[in-house]
Order: sequence, then C-alpha cells, then structure tokens
Amino acid sequence: MENNNSFFIRLAIEDDINKIAQMRLRLQEYIEECNDRLWKMSDKLISELTNNYRKHIYDKNARLVVAVCKETDEVVGMGLGRICFQDIFIPDKSGRLDDIWVDEAYRRKGICNQIVSNIMDFFVESGVKSVILDYIKGNIGSEIVWSNLGFKPILVTAVTEIDEVLVNINKDSQGRTES
Repeated sequence: MENNNSFFIRLAIEDDINKIAQMRLRLQEYIEECNDRLWKMSDKLISELTNNYRKHIYDKNARLVVAVCKETDEVVGMGLGRICFQDIFIPDKSGRLDDIWVDEAYRRKGICNQIVSNIMDFFVESGVKSVILDYIKGNIGSEIVWSNLGFKPILVTAVTEIDEVLVNINKDSQGRTES
C-alpha cells in the first residue's frame, strides 16, 4: 500500500451530499456484483439517500466523513460511523461503521484506514468500546480490510426465496414416515 498524503479526511458538509449519495449507489452496485443474492435498494430508499445522509451531518451520534483529493478538491471516499444505544445487549452502547467507500482509482493509498481512523476517534471521544459492521459475503476486499483491522465475523445472514425452502422441505420429507 502506498503512503499517500495527497488527500485529507474532513467532516461532510451539505455540498457533499449529492456526491455521497452517488458513492453509496456505486457501493451498492459493487456489492451486488460480489453477491447476486443481495437484496436490491428500492426506489424509495434511493430517493431518500440525500435526506438520510443530510440528517447524519447534524446528528450528534453520527460522524459522516469524506476523503478529499488535495490536488483536485474532489471527494473520493466516504464513511459513516454511528453510535447505537440498545438496552437489550451488553454493551448497551456501541459504534457501527456503515457505507465505507473509496473510489476505485484511489484505493490502496491508505484512504480507507484514514476514514476509519477518523471515525474511531469519534467513537473513542464518545466512550464507545465495541464496534460492529456488516460486509457482503463474496466481497473479498472487504473481508481482507476488516480482518486486518481486527474485525471477526460472528453472525451469518442467509437469504433464499420461499419456494426454494418449500421445495427442500418436501424433498427432505419424502420417504420419511412421521413418528
């Protein structure tokens, strides 16, 4: 990985929102290519992306950051960290990484680590001790990045169509007698 100081990380501002929404759509396209069983974004969700990200700019329990190329002043990456509160788990307060993205031309330059580092600073300042994230099975790059940063898979989310389950139930029960 190249050590590159030609970018910087800053808090997202209103002027970044459209670019952030575009990056989120590219992220969705990328992860759908990694795993064709992934649920697609609805038109409703797509239409709400800009408003959802705008809310995070002003949310004291969230940090939305962008990576900016110094040479072009272009936003080339993004990341969202959110503090989650839950009274049914221990810890009752955790950090959640969402929507980490770096444009392809800027990958392997340390930008992802800088985005994550900035969000980790926010979590530390907020008293967060544990961090969770989701990544898509089949996204080898994410598996490597997150594993290298210490994340370990603990939960599997599986998906299928009801028809497939019913076919397999019937196939499994054929030839068996109920006792």
